[in-house]
Amino acid sequence: MNKKILMLTITLLALSMITIPTASACRNRTKKKYSVEPFTGSNEIWLEDPGKVWEAHGILYIKDSYWKGTATAAMGDVPYERWYTIILNLKTGRGFWISRATTTIEVAPGVVIGTFEGGGFGKITDYVFSSGIFKVTGTGAVEGVIVKGSMENEIVYGDWVTVGSHALTEVSGWTYTPIE
Repeated sequence: MNKKILMLTITLLALSMITIPTASACRNRTKKKYSVEPFTGSNEIWLEDPGKVWEAHGILYIKDSYWKGTATAAMGDVPYERWYTIILNLKTGRGFWISRATTTIEVAPGVVIGTFEGGGFGKITDYVFSSGIFKVTGTGAVEGVIVKGSMENEIVYGDWVTVGSHALTEVSGWTYTPIE
């Protein structure tokens, strides 16, 4: 019995020696400072490609569904793309989604200075309503800027799989801009 207690004590001591330096190294990192601003906006998107769609046992599965449209926020109207993976119970109308998104920042048509890229996840209720959270990070001229928020989405025409379906999304959240 004493041998087991001794082995347990040695193991715990060894683990504490590993985790203490790791925690110290993390604590000593310099934290970036950000200015934080609230924002609200909207997206209007249309289904361009339903992706891979199949149904099994009353569950609809959609992978890489491609939606394209416009995002409107502080930067004005900009091109917006979203790729969904969706699982939806066809009996209850409930499900969930995971997405990747890209917002392109143009100063003139065809002159791209950066993008916001990231993704989100959420739930679907009553077949065509969804809500969730997202996070995107800037590239190019908006390198280091982070946008986090929540969204409410409604398919106002069509459904999750019919090309030409139309959805409106309201977004709100916070923009984190690095301070030099």
